[in-house]
Amino acid sequence: MSNKILVVNGTSYANAVEGLGDITFSIEDFLTNPENYKLVLFTGGEDVSPELYGDTSPKNMCFNNPLRDEIEVAIFAVAKENDIPMTGICRGSQFLNVMCGGTLMHDISGHTSSHLMAANTTNEVFNVTSTHHQMCLPGKNGYVVGWSPVKLSTRYVGKADKLVDYQKPEVEAIAYPNNKVFAVQYHPEYMNPESEGYKWFWNGVKDLLELSAEEFTNKYCQGVDNETVATT
Repeated sequence: MSNKILVVNGTSYANAVEGLGDITFSIEDFLTNPENYKLVLFTGGEDVSPELYGDTSPKNMCFNNPLRDEIEVAIFAVAKENDIPMTGICRGSQFLNVMCGGTLMHDISGHTSSHLMAANTTNEVFNVTSTHHQMCLPGKNGYVVGWSPVKLSTRYVGKADKLVDYQKPEVEAIAYPNNKVFAVQYHPEYMNPESEGYKWFWNGVKDLLELSAEEFTNKYCQGVDNETVATT
């Protein structure tokens, strides 16, 4: 039975998926034996290379690591080929968003401490620990399933490092059910396991593993109006 979870680049992130499977950190084992895996967790760190979503950063606002991108693109390809669900935290959510056809806001402010997040599932609002300077802009097959209920950023730097007039909510969680992807910008691994933010992420990953794409969509994505939230 496939029960391994690959945590990519960062052992502390395993806290966020504790109890959902057997945690491993061996990328080589995953690439060699993907049939033994039930989930891949992409973690935080450097920015995603803008070249992966057809963009540039002439002012060097994107602090990317091309080698890491190359490795994680290979992991994504194997997971997708083997129909393995994927989740992400911070950079991990941005990476998955890009790989599923979305883009990124290059720089925002106000997301470097705890703040409220609104969740689509039951209109919940709870505190999350958030430390990111970029933001997911989902593609046409993606859903924004968590966002800041109030605007926190005083600026939005978009394509080619240019300031943009952004009026939609600031994204904290995304889903691509048809790609078996659910991910968050915030950091559940830093949070108390009894906190609402931790439990919301953990239960979301559990549902990603157990529900069909249709069932997951019905639970997490119903009522999402991507005309009023951030999309590309």
